[in-house]
Amino acid sequence: MTWAQHPIIFAMAITAATFVGLATMLADAAAWKVAGFVLAAGPVGVGLARYLAYRRRG
Repeated sequence: MTWAQHPIIFAMAITAATFVGLATMLADAAAWKVAGFVLAAGPVGVGLARYLAYRRRG
């Protein structure tokens, strides 16, 4: 299964990971804030890396 075959499921998964990350950052412990930031920023970072790799290839 690739994202191109199921774009809605892929978009929902990215949105869910971002929302879970943002909600996790509301916790009091510092470790949860870091984990929440990683979850929230992860999809954006991966998307940017894939875009830059695509542009370099051609």
